[in-house]
Amino acid sequence: MKVQAELDETKVVLHKTIESVLERGEKLDNLVERSDALSAQSRLFYKTAKKQVIPQSKTRLMVRIRVALLCRCLHWSRVSLLGTFNELICI
Repeated sequence: MKVQAELDETKVVLHKTIESVLERGEKLDNLVERSDALSAQSRLFYKTAKKQVIPQSKTRLMVRIRVALLCRCLHWSRVSLLGTFNELICI
């Protein structure tokens, strides 16, 4: 009787252990699926971002060039205005 009770107890423990291993396996499968989905999303994001960065950098470069040209034009117009003003004062 005692041996049978110990066998029954061992059987119950073994069933619980197997159930927990199966649950862990399901959780791991779920984690792998989520990881694969995240990996696919990150690849898509990288491709999309790469396509968008190039036009943005070109646009930023064009804006910087225009600002530099505008500053240069404003500088030369001030110089010519100051030159005219100095000529008027000296006369």
